[in-house]
Amino acid sequence: MSTSEIPSSKVLPETHTVTASSPDLSSKTPVQNVCEQPAQPKPAYTAISQSRRRFILGIVTVAGIFGPLAGNIYLPALPVMARQFHKTETEINVTVTVFMVVFAFGPLVWSSFADWKGRRPLYIISILIYILANVLLAAVPANYGALIVLRVVQAFGSSAVVSLGAGTVADIPDLSDTDDLAISGATLWLVLVFALPETLRARVGNGSVYTDKSWLLLPPKLSSDLVPESERGPPPPKPTLKGYWKLFQYPPIGITCMNTAILYSSYFCIAIQLPSALGDVYHWSSSEVGAGYAVVGVAMVIGSICGGRFSDWRRKQSVQMHGESNIHPEARLNDQIWGLFLASAGLIMFGFFVEHALHPAATLISTFIVGFGMSWMFVASNAFLTLCLAQQAAGAFALGNMLRSPAAAVAAAIITPLVQKMGWGYCFLSLGLLNLLGIDLQEAVLESSVAIAEAEEILSFAEWAFGPRGLPALRVLAFGDFSHGDRYSGQQFLLRRAYPAWGFASKSVAGDTCDDTMRVPFRPADMADPSIWDGVLVEGARFLSACPGGGLMESPYEL
Repeated sequence: MSTSEIPSSKVLPETHTVTASSPDLSSKTPVQNVCEQPAQPKPAYTAISQSRRRFILGIVTVAGIFGPLAGNIYLPALPVMARQFHKTETEINVTVTVFMVVFAFGPLVWSSFADWKGRRPLYIISILIYILANVLLAAVPANYGALIVLRVVQAFGSSAVVSLGAGTVADIPDLSDTDDLAISGATLWLVLVFALPETLRARVGNGSVYTDKSWLLLPPKLSSDLVPESERGPPPPKPTLKGYWKLFQYPPIGITCMNTAILYSSYFCIAIQLPSALGDVYHWSSSEVGAGYAVVGVAMVIGSICGGRFSDWRRKQSVQMHGESNIHPEARLNDQIWGLFLASAGLIMFGFFVEHALHPAATLISTFIVGFGMSWMFVASNAFLTLCLAQQAAGAFALGNMLRSPAAAVAAAIITPLVQKMGWGYCFLSLGLLNLLGIDLQEAVLESSVAIAEAEEILSFAEWAFGPRGLPALRVLAFGDFSHGDRYSGQQFLLRRAYPAWGFASKSVAGDTCDDTMRVPFRPADMADPSIWDGVLVEGARFLSACPGGGLMESPYEL
């Protein structure tokens, strides 16, 4: 995948040589692709009406709120709960830790059942589990063991939407407060049962079965009927830890997910410690502490809106300057840096403002800056992941969640002892500096993305040049600087034809497809292999080494 906002003329290395067996290619005509088939009309990607798609998106969005809501709703009351359950703050923070751990890996379990009966049954079952957990949390007497177990169940039930929600979108381009959560969840559950249609393409195709039917699903069924096999889409890929590891190994995705995980865990440190800061330092009541969380909540909303519009505006400007084809997904990562810098500054300010007991307004402003910067960064990250992996967006989002939630769990477990040992100022100074390192990592991402973009541009050109519509006389394709021995070996591409050009035309077509034209028509070549130069009119190795891309030593007199 291509990467940064640079014109195509600057994407490729300076020296690029095409070597053919005949210097005169003007008389050559490309070999026709014998596998070319008449274009067949394609059915609409989705037959579900736009208004109904918006309705589905609204339901999924509301369902997605309940997980983070359950994870954060009683943070303001953590000191009160510690007294009620006769536990230390560190012990009561364990309830946050176990929730975040289960919330991280729960989606892996839920998504593995996506091709069982579709997504609709999983929504219904998971929200029902979530409702039961909240009812029990509100009804069971204060018992620390029961609290831990029910928090695990609550997290498992609410985690399903993390993976199911992204898949659905892709299918269509204080403890006493838990009774309120149960009521809200029950309302949503009824909407899911009676109004949410199935969207899994492996069961309902493009959704044409719902065309001209009522939005109310009467009588309601747990799972939808299967459409004919010819109308179904492919089953969703099974999520595995190995698959997530492959995604993580791609540097832009891996570093982006690491940066968001570090920042989210840093924010979570503020979320965990804010009741202690406002209560112990500023002597606020529990209700006042709860109101203090509104500041960071408003900041997140504003940051998401501003960050999204700024990122879209920058992309629009870049498209006007360089053209749509030269704007790559990694260009969105440039917008992350501003949010990361703001959040880091807010973390440092928060620690020293609390330590020196400055006016509480200053402390709340610092939390606003952290929330604003974090949301700004997350918007840019999500935009990049969606554009970078359009076919695996759900997996990329799940990977981000698998890193963020455990990081937040660790933060919840260690932040109180860290503050006690290091003090407010130095503890959050360390967190701020840790996040600032993410800016250097982001620059490394952009640099590596340029190299990846160059490689993919070259391979795309080679696929055409050696292919049936390319240059039939082409034998060797050299790209890069081959002078000075192996000095620039990391920037060189030397490719040779994999089989004769006439092989395309001599193969017969079996059925509707031709496997031969699907083969990669080139393979890597070794400069030391003399056979690659057979039939070439120049001594290839010496010819390439005689064309440096630049001087071996820079001269102060060069202009």
